[in-house]
Amino acid sequence: MEKTIKSIQAFLKKVNWTYEIQDKKNSKGKLFKFGIDMNGVIGNLRMYINVFEEDYLVIGVLNNKPEKASYTAVSEYLHRANFGLKNGNFEMDYSDGEIRYKTYVNFENTEISENVIQDSIFIVPAMFDQYGQGLMQTITTGIVA
Repeated sequence: MEKTIKSIQAFLKKVNWTYEIQDKKNSKGKLFKFGIDMNGVIGNLRMYINVFEEDYLVIGVLNNKPEKASYTAVSEYLHRANFGLKNGNFEMDYSDGEIRYKTYVNFENTEISENVIQDSIFIVPAMFDQYGQGLMQTITTGIVA
């Protein structure tokens, strides 16, 4: 785990992204927190990397949330976007409307390359870039874009 944490830190430093790192509560893992300015309708994307003993999750959280009346349309849009994706998926929390994209990397008994780290992190904003305009249209109108 420590080698993976150092590799993630080195990658974030290489791409000049400022981050916070803290111990995960109730586990041995670490949590990286940072933001990415998407320069468009998405705005700022909150990013988290949850590193555990043998794996890690990269999660991008959208700052905008739909009204409850739009949940069905937004979830349909996300479900359609997810179809056929190879790396990760969109999720929506029906309790509060939080929308996120998540990837997963298992590094048990192996060293992961910089390319794997890069792909696991960059795919998150890339998916919001790809689907963000339609997603924001669906959030604001309640009609699947």
